[in-house]
Amino acid sequence: LRAGGTGLLTRECDALGIFGKKNGDSGDSGETAGEGGFSPEKARVFFDRAATTHETLNFPYAAQLWLNGLAQDPSSVEGFEGFFRSITAFMDDAGKKASSKEIAKGLQGQGKILKYQQALLAWGMKPASAVTTLKAADAAASLGLTEITEILGRRALAYANQDEKPKKDAYVKLLDIFDEAGAFELAVEAGQIATQLDPGDGALAAKLKEMYASAAIRRGKFEESAGEEGGFRKNIRDVDKQARL
Repeated sequence: LRAGGTGLLTRECDALGIFGKKNGDSGDSGETAGEGGFSPEKARVFFDRAATTHETLNFPYAAQLWLNGLAQDPSSVEGFEGFFRSITAFMDDAGKKASSKEIAKGLQGQGKILKYQQALLAWGMKPASAVTTLKAADAAASLGLTEITEILGRRALAYANQDEKPKKDAYVKLLDIFDEAGAFELAVEAGQIATQLDPGDGALAAKLKEMYASAAIRRGKFEESAGEEGGFRKNIRDVDKQARL
């Protein structure tokens, strides 16, 4: 793709009809990337161009391209990590003058996808903020993106642990986020700390028991499928299919 130059890339993009689309154009369903749903193939075009653009040092446009690729394949860890590299380079390059306004204008998602893009952008601009990290994790969880929720959620959990005065509400929020994304082991971890901060909360204790049970079931299914011939690979494919649905 890179060897073919921009002409080849432009023709491919025109054929897919993706780069010229603006936020709110007809064809987006509101919860998915378009009428046909998510498309890893379209995401790949965005990701390849984002990587090339990053190399030209146009970091804000590269960050925008990564985010629009994630609108087509929100579960992509490659896209998530690529975005973080580009937005970090942009922040380092621009310093205090860095603004996300132009990046935000070009986002092509709608509904929960747009909220996910916006939350990632806000977090990328302030990655050391507990608030933006928690919101990004929440947006990922709302889409059922377990792996990305875990990445962001672990950071948010670390920030909560660093607080001189730990807040029960922060841990309860994390428990709910991990629960929604199916990251039950982390939900248990957050729930344990929350119950230590308020041992008298019966509803919270009951919720924590549910997370223990869910984590045990998930662990059992993983071990069972891993022991079957092709079971683990089939399980991964099923998870990928569910994420796209």
